[in-house]
Amino acid sequence: MNKYLIFRTDRIGDFLLTAILINSIKRNESNSHVTVVASQKNYNYIKSFNSVDSVILLKNGFF
Repeated sequence: MNKYLIFRTDRIGDFLLTAILINSIKRNESNSHVTVVASQKNYNYIKSFNSVDSVILLKNGFF
């Protein structure tokens, strides 16, 4: 099983572009585990995606 960690600490529109990548990963490797680090702005939205296995909330950004 491959594990993927994806950072999407920007807005929902930017995540939608990444969702294509995540769906492709899941289609080609159905047993892979995808974790997304999300900002507060898109955390709940990303949690609703079936292709994402877990979501980590990044509260204050990187700096």
